Amino acid sequence: MDSPFRQHLHTNYAPSEDEIPSIRAYLVPHRDELANLETLIRELCAQRDTLKEHVDAHEALISPARRLPQDIIQEIFLACIPTHRNAVMSTHEAPLLLGHICSGWRSIALSTPMLWNSLHINLTFVLSSDERVSAVEEWLRRASTCLLSLSVWQAEWRDTHASDSPLLTHLMRLLVVSASQWRDIELHHVPYSYLDMLAGVAAPLLEGVRIKSDYIIYPLATMLESPALRRVALLHPDLGDFTQRLGLPWEFLTDLSLVNEDVEVRVAPSSLTFSLIRQCPRLLSLRFQMGRTGDGPPLTGEPVHLPALEWLSIQTPFLADTPALHIILRHLRMPELRKLELPTTLLQDSDAVFLSPLRTSPKVENLQVHLASFTLVSLMATFKLFPGLRELQIYDLRPEWEWPEPETLQYLTAESLLPLLRDLCPGLQDIDIVDTEIPEACVVAFAEKQAPASLRSLHVQFDRFRDASLAVHEQDLQPFVERGLKISLQYLHGGREPTAWEGLLIEQMGR
Repeated sequence: MDSPFRQHLHTNYAPSEDEIPSIRAYLVPHRDELANLETLIRELCAQRDTLKEHVDAHEALISPARRLPQDIIQEIFLACIPTHRNAVMSTHEAPLLLGHICSGWRSIALSTPMLWNSLHINLTFVLSSDERVSAVEEWLRRASTCLLSLSVWQAEWRDTHASDSPLLTHLMRLLVVSASQWRDIELHHVPYSYLDMLAGVAAPLLEGVRIKSDYIIYPLATMLESPALRRVALLHPDLGDFTQRLGLPWEFLTDLSLVNEDVEVRVAPSSLTFSLIRQCPRLLSLRFQMGRTGDGPPLTGEPVHLPALEWLSIQTPFLADTPALHIILRHLRMPELRKLELPTTLLQDSDAVFLSPLRTSPKVENLQVHLASFTLVSLMATFKLFPGLRELQIYDLRPEWEWPEPETLQYLTAESLLPLLRDLCPGLQDIDIVDTEIPEACVVAFAEKQAPASLRSLHVQFDRFRDASLAVHEQDLQPFVERGLKISLQYLHGGREPTAWEGLLIEQMGR
């Protein structure tokens, strides 16, 4: 645009006092024109927005989502439901989230019973209001006649003797009414007086049950006699003779867990446990706690053959030694074993390879062990037993108590083990280090130069709070992500309020 002052524009020229009024006068009509244009732009924008809203509303009518048949939408909704655990009462995830999108989707969600066939009930969370208990009732009503997967959870430190909660009474009655639809049920530290409400309750379609209780569980005997039962987990202070008296369909069980998680109480002798296992030829997974050396009669007879077993977890009692576990393994034949877990610490006073009986299980590809249970020599020999090892989980925390260690033995930490893994386990894809104090710098150094070429995931759970001065930042890990290695670091954290998710198992039985 032409201007009488164009020679001074875009320069550092400072106009004189006489020129300033002329410049201001020159700008008056241009400012008026600019204001008119701004008004016109606003009017045009408003017209555009109105027209766009009109067009969008009509385009929505012919959108692909609107034209999807209801049965397809229902299948999409079902794919949104968690498959590795039960659903929770939260609007942050399906199925409740699906009812908060639009009225049409809400109507479909409410008329699809399969969306509501699983529920995790954290008693601390649910019993905090009448509305949440009513929500459980409505949830079960929406499930209609579908088979149900339910988990009822309470923290161990809560009062398990409580007997004066009308809300819990109402909740347990709701569960009893739905027992004929149970497919999977978990009861975790439900107060005993309420557990007794399940006495005589039959669940003929029950396929999986998980019970953790400090009290006698005879009231649940009828429920455990379900002919459809295939998956059983009993976590109880005394898994003694009473277990044999339960009318479980032992011959047909595919998953069995018999564990006493309290080291202060009596553990069932291994001979008793093996008498139960012998009755379960179809087992795919087995978790049990071996008895202390000298408790009960010794193991005798032919080894137990478990031709289909793929997952074995053996929990050892306090101060158990490696020879005792060696004897246990000698009495098992598991040709299809894929995953072995030894989640507790053993006394190791020599370089003996206590897992040597597993030479008959050459397909193991997932191993979980405590480093404190091994010497350098015994662990190196153990890895040679499993040439196909793909996943390794190691607990690095040394116990607070120490046993006498021969000076000739060399024990391991995660820091000393990591550099050896490239040669010992060249096919490793996933490493999980738990309860460790390894420096973050060692983790990064391992990932940079020492990790097996096949490694895809490295998870480290520290036994300490995060130190900002030493922490590894996300941008430091990005180069590893770009080359296909996912690294996650987890630290201790403080307490939090109870939520709907609290107490959920990572993998719910049968899901």
